[in-house]
Amino acid sequence: MKDQGPKVAIATSGKFAIPLMEELIKRNWLKLLITKPSKRMGRSLKLSPMPPFRFLQKNFPEHLSDVIQVETFKDKEKKGEIIGALREVDVLLVCDFGLFIPRSVREAPKIAINVHPSLLPKYRGASPIERALLSGEKRTGISVAQLTGELDAGPIYFQWEIEIGEDDDRLSLREKLARLTAEKVPDAILKILTGEVNPYPQLGDPSFAPKLEPSEFHLRRYPILQSFLRAVRALTPDGYLIFRGRKLKVIRARALDQEIVNAKGEELAQLPPWSLKVLKLRGRRVLVLRLE
Repeated sequence: MKDQGPKVAIATSGKFAIPLMEELIKRNWLKLLITKPSKRMGRSLKLSPMPPFRFLQKNFPEHLSDVIQVETFKDKEKKGEIIGALREVDVLLVCDFGLFIPRSVREAPKIAINVHPSLLPKYRGASPIERALLSGEKRTGISVAQLTGELDAGPIYFQWEIEIGEDDDRLSLREKLARLTAEKVPDAILKILTGEVNPYPQLGDPSFAPKLEPSEFHLRRYPILQSFLRAVRALTPDGYLIFRGRKLKVIRARALDQEIVNAKGEELAQLPPWSLKVLKLRGRRVLVLRLE
């Protein structure tokens, strides 16, 4: 384990930044985790910690003393605690956090950095991975930018681009981008702190990636073949259809060849073992769906 390097705090509440957290811990750089408090989950409404907190509990319990949980920065006492802790670090990373960072908090460390899974200014907001898939993008990436008072609008330090594969879905693309973040961001931090790179303004018109609404997960709202296939990939494993009165999650979908089904959707050949249902969309196109 390395014992020298910048002191880093990270504000995150989701799964995306966990590989980056692990890399920072291996380098002995992580000094503070800021995350949201536990929330009630599932039918039992059992209190469950945020994924970054659970990750530390399971793998690095010695770091649990370096955690501050915050519900809102309107809590002056909690805000003051966070500002005091951030004055002791070099860098604040914000990645998949879900709370607006006020100016007094942004200015407490030497530098505050936004890590965002899109090629800014494209897909500013809470759901950049899903929105990129829904839009049929061929490429995406990671942006490292200054953290400012405007959502995902700060000047850019670094961007790294990857191709979106034909079979990539929400889960696989998130994993690729999370691993890329863990690989690239630590060295980027060093270059930013030493002044080797200067940020440049975001170029082009921004697009936005608002949080997905519950209604967007119902796949019947995507009646065109191309949009339906994109939606299955973008929403897996939470996209669903109502089938025989049951809510069934759609894991995978593909268009069938004409040799497999006729215009009425009748089977002409053995369907793949993972299939359950034939669904016709506008234009008499037919899909085989894997349902859970």
